[in-house]
Amino acid sequence: RAMLLRRVNQDERAIADLTEAIKLRPQDEYLYSKRAEIYYSKQQLSNALRDYSRARSLDPANAQYYASNCRKIKAELEQSAKH
Repeated sequence: RAMLLRRVNQDERAIADLTEAIKLRPQDEYLYSKRAEIYYSKQQLSNALRDYSRARSLDPANAQYYASNCRKIKAELEQSAKH
């Protein structure tokens, strides 16, 4: 449902749905990854970084993918701190 909400520009509701799903399935890296994508699109970089980091720790098989996203976000955070 969260992805459908996102498609109709209901990002806050999608985040709320994913947050509830995470409470039910806290070991599901996919949920963290999807919430991170939404946070990133909304420029909530700290939240996105936190969720991608959590997804990376839960899914070692895809650690490179999540690590790449984390590096990109860290660079953006550092850049915004300079301005």
